[in-house]
Amino acid sequence: MASLSCVSASLHRVTTPRDRRTGPRVNHGRGISAAPRGGAHTTEDGDASTSTTSDLVGAVASGSRDLTRSDIDRLTATLDLGSLCDAAASVRAAGPDPGIVTFSPKVFVPLTFACRDRCGYCTFAKDPDASDKIYMSVTQVIEVAERGRIAGATECLFTLGDRPEAKYPAAKQELRSMGFESTVDYLAHCAQAV
Repeated sequence: MASLSCVSASLHRVTTPRDRRTGPRVNHGRGISAAPRGGAHTTEDGDASTSTTSDLVGAVASGSRDLTRSDIDRLTATLDLGSLCDAAASVRAAGPDPGIVTFSPKVFVPLTFACRDRCGYCTFAKDPDASDKIYMSVTQVIEVAERGRIAGATECLFTLGDRPEAKYPAAKQELRSMGFESTVDYLAHCAQAV
């Protein structure tokens, strides 16, 4: 349910996947037929609302109102994921240029690939090689972040494993040699440097 709330909270900004043949998948407000259960909904302030889900989506799409927490709860309780995505697409399609798919340019900084966990779905984590450093240096972090900035990135996202120092003595030793007790301490230091 949390992911549905995230989707609906971004209803006025969400983008949809592109179909290679037809461009963005756009609903233009059609096909949103689900109405609140019972026909009326009580908001957080106790006001009863009789507007349909389509009316709510239309109002958000036209820019006449923003979503409240109560609206988000109502939409996620009323609509299935497909209908919620269609509603988000219709709001996006009503924007200034429905042919544009937006994104946030970012640079990823792989601070370390080492991790104490072995999650079956993860393709990121790797056991450290004895001949290599386990962590990027601050200088390397700044270089990657700067290359990202030059390329137009507006966000810097650090990727790393969970507490590799708990599993690998070499990771703990490398952190200590740099003056840090934990990967999180080193991460905070690198984030400050960027």
